[in-house]
Formats: sequence, structure tokens, C-alpha cells
Amino acid sequence: MSKKDYKLDISPYKSLISSLLLVLVFALGLGLVFISIQNSIAEAYYIKGMKYLGDNKIDSSISELERAVALNPKLDLYWNSLSQVYSIKLNNLLQKGTTLSDDERNQILNLTKNCIDTSKRATDLNPQNVNNWMLRGLVYQNSTGILSGASDWALKMYDKAKELSPNDPIVYTQAGKVYLTKASLLANEKKESERKNAIESALNNFEKAIELKPDYSVAHFQLGILYWQEKEIDKAQTEFETTVFLYPNYSNAHYFLGLVYDKKGEKEKAIKQFEDVAKLNPENQSVKKILDNLRAGKSALENITSAPAPIEQEPQEVKE
Repeated sequence: MSKKDYKLDISPYKSLISSLLLVLVFALGLGLVFISIQNSIAEAYYIKGMKYLGDNKIDSSISELERAVALNPKLDLYWNSLSQVYSIKLNNLLQKGTTLSDDERNQILNLTKNCIDTSKRATDLNPQNVNNWMLRGLVYQNSTGILSGASDWALKMYDKAKELSPNDPIVYTQAGKVYLTKASLLANEKKESERKNAIESALNNFEKAIELKPDYSVAHFQLGILYWQEKEIDKAQTEFETTVFLYPNYSNAHYFLGLVYDKKGEKEKAIKQFEDVAKLNPENQSVKKILDNLRAGKSALENITSAPAPIEQEPQEVKE
């Protein structure tokens, strides 16, 4: 057999192309590794931020979550979580009421803006996630009184959430609460026709929520509040009694049911409700004063200057 010589024929041009391709592949691989490492670090910041949140270290949580979104700004979960923690800090400041310093008032404005901006980033990144629209609606809802037109924006966000999740009773309940707040504001402005429209919209949303989930205690409670404000006492009683039955540890339901019984002159029933509230809130001095009034045969709110205020925002079933 004859021996053949094989010669590799690579021109300088082909060699250059091959080298460039190798460099490109190497750079691409290096870039992917870098992004992977960066995302892993971002995830570590996120986990740490959520742990701080669980420990109620709000400022530390914000700091870690801000690092997470800086490293991985394309994940809507990070923006959603950051917006929620901003909202917690904002609510903590708002609870201080008239004792706010000038610096804290500025913080409220900045936090309101941060809440809105971060919740918007979440919906922009993932508009198909109903939780992002719900959060954005809640952000605007909580900004009522701070931001002009906030309630209208909240309703727009909840409308989008309804489109994505038309069978979720929570969406309708939240929208109903916005309309109920609007009704109170319109009443202060003496706009009776618009107030009635807002009440009707609130009623429709609460009834829809109950239609979707008949045992949904929050919707029953909110419907009770609507009837209470509209002085439809018997209907309010029905809704508050339903709420207490469905969720026995919901302080607000016992509170308002007690007021209903007091309004109807059923003092012993009223006392029982406020005793339940006192067991759930043993340090609440207003409740103790109400019980003193009722046991003395007086009106529950006699010599209590502040209007009935919620003891807790929502029952645990919603918080979870």
C-alpha cells in the first residue's frame, strides 16, 4: 500500500474566523457564568431580606431586597416583595398619626412613591400575574388621602385583577372596600348622588364576593359595615353574626356586633360581644371603658370621643 500524505489546508482568513468564534463562545460562556453567579447572589439577598421581614426588621429587609432587585431587576417576585415591605414601613409611620415629625412626613411621601414605582415594575415585568395587580391595587388603596385620585387608580388595578382571576372573592372584596371609602369621602363633600353610586358599587362587589365564596367572612364583615353606615341595623346584624360564626376570633366583628346590639337596646348581648373583644385584646382601654358603660346601663360609646376604629385590619385567613 502506498503511503499518502495529508496536508491541513487552513487559510489565514479561515483561521481568523475560527479564532474569533472561539473567543465569542468563550465570552458568551463567561457572560452566562457571570449572570448565573449574579442571580445566585441576588437570590441570597432576597432570602436574607425575607428572613429579616419575618423577624420584623423592616429596614434591614428593605436594604437586602433593594440589593436583590439591583442585581436581578428582571424578576417580578423581587419587586413585588420590595413593594410590600415598603408598604409595611409606610403603614407603620401612618399609624403614628399626629405625632409625626417633619422628617417622617417626608418619608411617607418617599415611601408612597417607592411603593407605587416598585409595584408598577412588578406588573410591567409580569402582567399575567394577578398577585402583582392585587398588590398594585392595594398600594393605591392605602395611598387614599395621600395621593390625589388614588382610589380611582386602585379600582383600575382591581379591574385588571378581575380580568385575570374573575372567580377570586378577595378581588371583589378589596374593590368594594375602595368604593366604601369613596362613599365616606363623598359624604364629607356633600355629594349625595355620587355617594349613593359608590355605595351601590360597594354593595355589588361584596355580594359578588359572597356569591363566589359564601363562607368568606371578610366580605360578610365589610357588607355589615356598609349596612351599619347606611343605618340598616337588622341587615348589619345578620352580616356581623355571620362573620362571628365563620371566624370567632375576629375582634372587629364582635366589636361592631356589640354596637348593633347596643343600638337595639340588647345590653346583655352587647356585653357578651365586648367581653369577647376584651379577651382577644386584653390591653385595649377603650374596650374596657365600653364595658363599664354597658354594665352601668349607658350607651356603649358614651364619653368616648373617638369614632369606632378597627382593632385589627383583617382576619388571619386573609393575612395568610
